[in-house]
Amino acid sequence: MKKIVAVSSFLSRNLTLVIIFTTLIALVIPEIFLPVAGIKIYNLSVPNLLLAVIMFGTGMSIKFKDIIEIFKRPRNVLLGVTGKFIFMALGGYLVAKVLGLDNQLAFGLVLLGTMPPGTAASVIVLIAGGEVAFAVAITVISTLIAPVLTPVLTFLLGGEWVQIDFISMFLNIVIVVLIPVILGMIVRSIFKDKCDTYKSVVGLISTLSLILIVAVSTAPNKSVILSISSIIVILAVTLCFFIAVIGAFLLAKVLKLNRKQTLALLVVSSEQNSGLSVGIAAAFSDIYPMAAIPSIIAVSLNVTLATALANILGNREKKHAKKNLDAVSHHSGAPRRT
Repeated sequence: MKKIVAVSSFLSRNLTLVIIFTTLIALVIPEIFLPVAGIKIYNLSVPNLLLAVIMFGTGMSIKFKDIIEIFKRPRNVLLGVTGKFIFMALGGYLVAKVLGLDNQLAFGLVLLGTMPPGTAASVIVLIAGGEVAFAVAITVISTLIAPVLTPVLTFLLGGEWVQIDFISMFLNIVIVVLIPVILGMIVRSIFKDKCDTYKSVVGLISTLSLILIVAVSTAPNKSVILSISSIIVILAVTLCFFIAVIGAFLLAKVLKLNRKQTLALLVVSSEQNSGLSVGIAAAFSDIYPMAAIPSIIAVSLNVTLATALANILGNREKKHAKKNLDAVSHHSGAPRRT
């Protein structure tokens, strides 16, 4: 178990480098992953099956009582969820328009913007010094309503560039997202302690699944990926990230959130579940092979940007807390602890 914990910790700390290395391997020697990429089980591709595994693991981290707690104070959470989807989806649409992206890339960018927060969001919020419970609440609700909101927003905003089969997309997300999440929640409610004991194992399986999703989605599209300018896609994903951060900051001001909730909203609004996006985009790979490219790039870029933002916010939060402590010590006349 210690070795599993160590490997899981190593991959989590170095996920960006591992994803970049995996992508390069898939581009240089695609033959390694091509046999796997062509496999389908019950009409589900390998990325979809791996995505279901990841979402099952996500479900195992969600407690039914957490959802009950959310509805005791639903206003800020539901508005936060609404803002999160709007900022990223609309941001993706506007950036694609301004940069004049290829139709498939534009669709892929909008699809990325309709994703719920990634599984790493809560950890990143913790680094930033934000309110983790608030972040978890937004992540849980976003994940549960994604089967409806993702196809609706993608159809409304992305339908301008490509033809989208709304029903097919909806059913695909229900199968690979909603059902595995609910099953994971049920398993957790039955095997509570064991789920906590094997948390590292579940995390490792999810991380390895994400890495394999990137490889299997990249290898078949080598020629397409190498034919475009990655710089423009990196710029597009980065611009979407900062649009989400600015939008979340303004929403936090309107809702009058406290500092910790504001920090949490900034992170969850900008940190996308790009692994989920890669998996969904893979379902369109036969007709829109370039659609997964923004998501593949975002897998490593989003984590990097979100972690950098969290470190900046975390340092500011520590300085703010220290300043408050100094002020309290000054007014109380008590000596400040060092």
